[in-house]
Amino acid sequence: MKTERIKKKDLKNSKVLAEGYKIFNHDFSTQHGNYCYGTEDDIINSIHRVDHDIEMCQWGLHFSKNPLDCFNYYASVQWNKFGKVRAYEQIIDKDDKTVAKAIEIIQLYTFNEFIEVIKQDNKFRNCSGISDGSGIRNGSGISDGYGISDGSGISYGSGIRNGSGIKNGSGIKNGSGISDGYGLCEVYGGYKMAFCHKISGKFYLFNKKVTEERIDQVLCELRKFNWYPKYNNACDLKGNKEWYKTDIPSIKAIEPKEAWSKMPKGMLEYVTSLPEFDAEIFKRITFIEVDKER
Repeated sequence: MKTERIKKKDLKNSKVLAEGYKIFNHDFSTQHGNYCYGTEDDIINSIHRVDHDIEMCQWGLHFSKNPLDCFNYYASVQWNKFGKVRAYEQIIDKDDKTVAKAIEIIQLYTFNEFIEVIKQDNKFRNCSGISDGSGIRNGSGISDGYGISDGSGISYGSGIRNGSGIKNGSGIKNGSGISDGYGLCEVYGGYKMAFCHKISGKFYLFNKKVTEERIDQVLCELRKFNWYPKYNNACDLKGNKEWYKTDIPSIKAIEPKEAWSKMPKGMLEYVTSLPEFDAEIFKRITFIEVDKER
C-alpha cells in the first residue's frame, strides 16, 4: 500500500466531499513519519492519494472537521505545521476525525493563526482543554524540550526560541546545529558554549575561547540551578494538570527580555562572578544590565 502525490486532472472531476484541518510534523511528514507531504515551497495546492480501500484509523488520509480535534492526535506545540484540506473521492467520518481517499492541502497556518481559527469559529469559540493532547515531549522531532518556541529537531532543550538541530541546549535564541549550549543568541554551529553571541565553534564562554574542562565546569554549575528562560507560557498554563486539560488556545509567546528577567538571584550572582564575564555580551543575550566593570 502506498501514498503518492497526484495532479488535479487525476481526480477526474471528483467533487469536494468535505473540508477540514490537519496537523503535520515540523517537516510535513505524517504522524508516524512514513510519508512526507512536501515542503513550505510546494505543499500548497498539492494533492495526495492512497491506493486500496480506506479504513478508519488503519489506512487513508486523516483530518478533523473541527480544528480543535486535531490536537487529539498531535502535540499542541508551535513547531508543528497546520493546514486546511479538502477531501475527494471517498471519506469515512467517525467522532472527531475523518479519513479520505484523497486530500488537497489548500492553506497553511502558523501556530498562532491556527489558534485564531479555533477561536473565531462560532461553534468552537471560548473553548479550552484538549482531549488526549500531549505536551512538548516527543513532539515533531523534539525530545525532552520545555519552553520552546519555533524549534525543530531538538533533544533535551530548554528555553529555546527559533532553534533547530539542537542537543542539550538551554536559553537559546535563533540557533542551529548546537550541542551543549546555554544562553546563546544567533549562534549557528556550536559545541559546549555558554553566553555567546554571533560566534560559532567549540569551548567558548562569553565569546572567549576556554578549555573543554572549563566550559564543562561552568555548564555543570549553570544546570544545577535548574532554571532556563521560558519563551512561552505553556508550562505555566499546564501547572499540575494533564496536557489535555490545559487551555491550549491561551498559549502565547514570551519575549526574551521578560523571560530572562526571571533568572534566579543566585544564578545571576554566579554568572556575573565568572572571570570571563562580559557585561555587554550578557546584556545582548539577556537584556539584563549589570553595573559592574570587568
